[in-house]
Amino acid sequence: MEITEKLWLIGTNRRCDKPIVELQLLFNPLEQTALEQAGGSLPHTLSSLLSDIGVDDSRGLLDYQYDAVDHQLAFCQLFTKLVLVLQNAAGHRVYESGVVADHADRGYWIWIEYEHDAVAAAAVSLASCLLGSLEPRLQLAAFQEDALELQNISWEDFLAVARPPVLPLEAQAIIDAAQASNIPCVKLERMPYKQVEGRFRIRPNGLLKLGHGPYQQIVDGSICVSRDASLMPLLADRKARRALLSNQGLPVPTIDPQAGNCALSKHALRAAGQIGYPVTLTVMAANGQQFHGLT
Repeated sequence: MEITEKLWLIGTNRRCDKPIVELQLLFNPLEQTALEQAGGSLPHTLSSLLSDIGVDDSRGLLDYQYDAVDHQLAFCQLFTKLVLVLQNAAGHRVYESGVVADHADRGYWIWIEYEHDAVAAAAVSLASCLLGSLEPRLQLAAFQEDALELQNISWEDFLAVARPPVLPLEAQAIIDAAQASNIPCVKLERMPYKQVEGRFRIRPNGLLKLGHGPYQQIVDGSICVSRDASLMPLLADRKARRALLSNQGLPVPTIDPQAGNCALSKHALRAAGQIGYPVTLTVMAANGQQFHGLT
């Protein structure tokens, strides 16, 4: 299998609204014959191999129905699903992929969502290594990147690349909320920007720019780095802060009307059952080691 083209599409693109890596794949006659003879068994053998090396999330491959009519198309679909499975198993939340036949009858174009470009490159190479070990007649090319040596990457090597840049959950929540409210949001530690290192960092991989122009704000995780002076009084005025968020159509948590009576754990559990889970404990008042407040 030859990778003849590769494209990094970092914004909304012709395939989807997420960053994707797009590859053009070509199969030689020997590989086409190999897929016709043994391609249908690949999903099950691949699932077993993933289990052996410690990859738990292979459900997408177990549920995959291999197309026995167009073996090249079926293999491309399996390949894209495997790259997604590997990224998710390492902690990256990516879900979209697809396969499109080349209009000039030159193989297939595959596209795969990614959150971090180096992780996507490593996942493509690891997928090639795994599938190549199951069917040696497939001459699977490694995904070449100048910054990474990925020719014979192992699962452990992949984890060493993939785990450090995982996007924090709070950063993902902020991104999702910004998108829902049509607020521009840029990840400042993803291509084309560079990782920001230093002991001053609050949440590595969580540096975001929200808004545009004079209205933009920089957040590191859930901590606002640049603060609008006009909003500073809201830090000490919880009711005004909630009112402002509500007026902007943003979601705000439900307040427990009995929040002042949550000094005991059984009271907190009862209140949590009334307002519904999940809940967050907040410090409204302190009395020794007792904290009051439930939202």
